[in-house]
Amino acid sequence: MQTKERQSGVDTPRKILRLLLLAGSVALVWAGTWYFLSGAREMTYPDGRVLTWADRGSILFGTATVSSVLFSLLIAAIALFGFRTLKDSIQRDIEAKTTQRIKDLETEMHGRVLSTLGHSIGTLNSEPDQPGPTNKDRLAEAIWNCQKGYDLLKEVGGRPMLMGLNNLVYYSCVFGDPARGRYLLQQARVLRDAGDEYGSPDLLLTFCRAVLQYGTDHQEIEEARTIAEGLLRAKLNELQEKEARFYLAALPRKGTPSP
Repeated sequence: MQTKERQSGVDTPRKILRLLLLAGSVALVWAGTWYFLSGAREMTYPDGRVLTWADRGSILFGTATVSSVLFSLLIAAIALFGFRTLKDSIQRDIEAKTTQRIKDLETEMHGRVLSTLGHSIGTLNSEPDQPGPTNKDRLAEAIWNCQKGYDLLKEVGGRPMLMGLNNLVYYSCVFGDPARGRYLLQQARVLRDAGDEYGSPDLLLTFCRAVLQYGTDHQEIEEARTIAEGLLRAKLNELQEKEARFYLAALPRKGTPSP
């Protein structure tokens, strides 16, 4: 932002200088024309006859023609210079945007690879209907990859970022780190809102997992139960349905103390 402001501050004096140069050139051409006409008023023929108004009109017409040609050439030169400047500016802008887009794609692909790797390791070392991992050391490795992937995908934003965040929150909840409980609940609420917006069962199920693992608010626990019930009435794959049934059975009803 500061770079753009500085560039704008530099371009404004340049534009003013160009306008002044153009105005000065026009004034110079017309001044020359006026000077020539003023001199023509004193001109006489070799025999001493004074120039008639018709003669002066011809001189005025010829001078105006020359002035118009000079002015047209001046405009053409300025237009050509401006076109080349504009062309160079557009080319630089396109190159900068292309470079940035390539960089963004590289960041997204790198983030997706790491997050997908973490998801794959996590899937092999956890079960959707179990509260903890089957192999905690391997799940820690999965979380490490998910974290690295999410750090990159945050720069991209949008759905890729949500995918990375979902993997990180889900497997962190399965791992069961109490020190991160508050953070994971906060991020799970972000996933819940995005799951409602995009109709994503995976994001909603991760919210249920976070509430099951760290939730203490009875209203939020009841909300997770409602989400699980609603998902079971929707079209889910086998693993998603298994996970939703686990949450529905494990989450206490409102007013019922947690086991």
